Amino acid sequence: MKLRIIHIALVLFCTILFSCIKNCVDHSSKFRLRFEIVATKSGTISIEYLSREQNSEEKITANIQGSEDSQFVEFCLSEEPKSFNMYISKALANIDFTIFNILLENKDNQMFIKREMINLY
Repeated sequence: MKLRIIHIALVLFCTILFSCIKNCVDHSSKFRLRFEIVATKSGTISIEYLSREQNSEEKITANIQGSEDSQFVEFCLSEEPKSFNMYISKALANIDFTIFNILLENKDNQMFIKREMINLY
């Protein structure tokens, strides 16, 4: 019974993961940053990244709704960044803001960073 529940959970997780890939990593988006977070207040998260091809800075923002439940924040970039920084609005910075995991993905590779590993990067 326990093995069956784990199997169902794994299938559900993979289905959700691959449906997200189709939504973001397509012909126009070549790189995805996805964060699983908990933020009890609403606010904004910004990603600023340095473009590889144009060697210029780009900025994308996402609005966060305050919730006790975890939520996914996804950024679809038109290219793989040289580097990126994440900025949190003052509304979110003054609360318990928790990142549970980070997914970095292009068409060929994925890197999944769990909460306990974030400090290593």
